[in-house]
Amino acid sequence: MNKRENVIKLMHGEAYDFVPAGFWIHFDETVNQGSIEDKAQAHLHFAQAGDLSVVKVMNENEFRRKDAVQKASDWGKISVWSPKDSLFAEQREISNRVVDLLDGDYYSIGTVHGLVASLSHSSGLKYAGSLEVLLEHAQQNKQAVLDAIKATTENVINMLNVAQETAVDGIYYAALGGEADRLPREFYEEFIAPYDLAILKEVRQKPIFLHICKTNIDFDRFSAYPADVVNWPIYETGLSLTEGADRFENKVILGGLDDRSGVLVEGSEADIQAAVSDILDEMQGRRFILGADCTLPTEIDYARIQTAATFAREA
Repeated sequence: MNKRENVIKLMHGEAYDFVPAGFWIHFDETVNQGSIEDKAQAHLHFAQAGDLSVVKVMNENEFRRKDAVQKASDWGKISVWSPKDSLFAEQREISNRVVDLLDGDYYSIGTVHGLVASLSHSSGLKYAGSLEVLLEHAQQNKQAVLDAIKATTENVINMLNVAQETAVDGIYYAALGGEADRLPREFYEEFIAPYDLAILKEVRQKPIFLHICKTNIDFDRFSAYPADVVNWPIYETGLSLTEGADRFENKVILGGLDDRSGVLVEGSEADIQAAVSDILDEMQGRRFILGADCTLPTEIDYARIQTAATFAREA
């Protein structure tokens, strides 16, 4: 069986041949400012050079606004984008071309930035401070914030539908806002979770790869989120692979390596192989895809990724 078929077997709980690998990066500006073909070819080259099995179609088509939210009423300026906007059309073209180039040999997943990430993009604020502004402004003008959340939910659903209309195998949903020290749980349960869940309920017949991002995560917030594969930052949260596997019972686990430091970024070939060997021992008998906490550095040497992926495949 080829790499895609191997992942499908693993996903279905059937006998599979090897532990697959899925890593991703944000491509550099030369690629991002290039043509659809440039972007698609970058995905193919990354997949081939890294010996990957799972290829994530990157999504740089974000709901960005030039004017940042400054006062509570400004949230009311966040509106629904037309489904005919070129932003959606370009992401559809990229996804279709990537899948064409992968030619059935790799398992593909389409990136959907979740509610909180998309709300931050739409606010014009950096994520590092956007949650605190959101919380403060919700206390001052709840309706304006809710209107922005509802508009953003519709935008994310429209982007989700773009992915669903293509031949990608699965949906990668980036869920943010789980930081216990930044958003109180009661706020999350009222303003975030119902809308995240409304988006995820729109997923039809494609497996969901749930990426839980950032630090100091309250994992209980995600217990009701539908997912087939779960990925989270083990190095930033302290929740190990096996602890996460017990928490997210019956889910495929994706991860194992640090994304911005550690052996994959800084170690020798032998270091990488030793680390992957330890991870495989830890996850033996569980459905597992080797990956990282989050996106790897854009400038990483693809040979490092290939070392990890090939070792896992041949172990």
